[in-house]
Amino acid sequence: MKNLCLLFVVLFLLLSNPAFGQNVYVLDLRSVDHSYRIDDNVSNDLDVTGTYTIELWLYAESVNTDLDRILYRGDVFNLRFRTTATSDYNVEFYGTDGSGSDLLLSNDLNVGTWYHIAVCRSSGTARLFVNGTEHDNSTNVDLALQGTINSLSVGARWQSGSYSQFGEFAIDEFRISDNARYTSNFTITRDYASFTSDANTIVLFHYDDNSETPPDNSSGKTFTINNSPGGIVSGDYTAFDDASFNESLPLPVELTSFSAKVSEGEVTLKWQTATEVQNHGFNVERKTNKDRKRTWEKIGFVNGYGNSNSRKSYSFIDKDIAESGIYYYRLKQIDTDGNFTYSNELCVTIGKPMTFVIEQNYPNPFNPVTTIKYRIPELSFVTLKVYDVLGKDIATLVNGEKPAGTYDITWNAENFPSGVYFYRLQAGEFIKTKKMLLIK
Repeated sequence: MKNLCLLFVVLFLLLSNPAFGQNVYVLDLRSVDHSYRIDDNVSNDLDVTGTYTIELWLYAESVNTDLDRILYRGDVFNLRFRTTATSDYNVEFYGTDGSGSDLLLSNDLNVGTWYHIAVCRSSGTARLFVNGTEHDNSTNVDLALQGTINSLSVGARWQSGSYSQFGEFAIDEFRISDNARYTSNFTITRDYASFTSDANTIVLFHYDDNSETPPDNSSGKTFTINNSPGGIVSGDYTAFDDASFNESLPLPVELTSFSAKVSEGEVTLKWQTATEVQNHGFNVERKTNKDRKRTWEKIGFVNGYGNSNSRKSYSFIDKDIAESGIYYYRLKQIDTDGNFTYSNELCVTIGKPMTFVIEQNYPNPFNPVTTIKYRIPELSFVTLKVYDVLGKDIATLVNGEKPAGTYDITWNAENFPSGVYFYRLQAGEFIKTKKMLLIK
């Protein structure tokens, strides 16, 4: 059992085992050169000369070159990765008409993290948003979605009859609309919320399974699927290789570490997140193997940061541990809309105290309630009493035999006047007195 329950446990949550969020399918292009192409040969719906929004969830596994394509439409636009010396990568949106002047570049981004990417054009200006915050707002870019090439490739570059410039990334919830869905900094909806279809939707993919059909496929548009490098298969979207749909990727509230450390009868929990979307906070829950039902109890709550695309650190100290033994901890991550998901569990062993100890009461000064903590290393007859400044015994908090362990005792001084008081612990031959201050 000692090998299973360490005094210091660090649990790294790997890509294949996300702690928080829904389990949904995504378009997983991380380990295979897969892509697909949307060919619009009938009504030119891919051409938008006015207002539009392009948006998707993006997860990069690695970025090797500036040529990895996310979305590509020949002579119109390109959404791609760009390597950087100060971070893992940037996302770049620019016109591919040869002018090179229409370009928007995100701030530094990190691999292994989900980001909500949106490009919105309204009033003659295109703007780039990452997780709801505008990036590169100093650049005035006006780029219409109009050109002679009526094919949009997803996951690679389609040119001259073949695919190239594949990337190691995943996409979810991809949508193009002919309206401005975001015109200023906005709040992203709940973790990984599905994009909806409405009258302004031109292209929408949920990637929830390998049988969905894109909108308006029956009216003449063809969707050409690339199942392997150098080979293409024409047909509906249902021809897509379902091996590339993966439900094991981490979601926007991404827990990257969760650890526990025992010190002097207390357990300090620490955890970190890489990204957060609508994170209300975390319930800290505990159970013990001495409880036959092993029911979880809430012992605290830690506020979340809401929306964040940077690493956040949290901690919680469990001081309310009365006995030695094995304890289990987990986190209940709660969204702002009430949805929740549990983390994995940590297991720690609380050993018996090595010496007799009585700590300073807390809070101190106090009004009118305070807590006194003591530890005993062996079975002992324990008395804990409170005295006034004249040495008069005014309260007996403990008077009986106690097994080895750590104890918290509360004293309510509601009926006593302000002033200095003393508390005295006697356990066997151990005797210790400390001073406390009541201020009303």
